[in-house]
Amino acid sequence: MKQEPPIEFDREQFLRDRHDMLLALDVPTMREYAKKYGASVPSDNYECYYIMHLARTGALDLPAIERQKSREWLKTHDIDGRR
Repeated sequence: MKQEPPIEFDREQFLRDRHDMLLALDVPTMREYAKKYGASVPSDNYECYYIMHLARTGALDLPAIERQKSREWLKTHDIDGRR
């Protein structure tokens, strides 16, 4: 059985793209990011915002104020964002 060559993956670019997407906090940007990296995205925009805010609370490369904004968003939407 012929083995396929490994897929090239630029981890640094992935992390930069993730950082930019989370800072943008924009559903179309999230969809572009997901498409680029082969991830699925919910069709519901509210779910997309929930996912982005939850991810931002744990993204230590984001400024603390951005993580706090996302914790507050989760809190105001009755979602526990303690991270």
